[in-house]
Amino acid sequence: MHVHRIGRTGRAGDKDGTAYTLITLKEARFAGELVNSLIGAGQNVSVELMDLAMKDGRFRSKRDSRKGA
Repeated sequence: MHVHRIGRTGRAGDKDGTAYTLITLKEARFAGELVNSLIGAGQNVSVELMDLAMKDGRFRSKRDSRKGA
């Protein structure tokens, strides 16, 4: 997965900003990767994005196995 930081907010590093990601149903399988990337960067994950990611059995099983560890 490639994360591209755009504009002044991405280059400034410590400034707040808003980025939007559009995911079609055909691309929904990437939602889990996006969730992991956001969590790794210390960013908030919306309920809607997490719900979409949880529909993917692979993401859900990996997440469940981490909770049990």
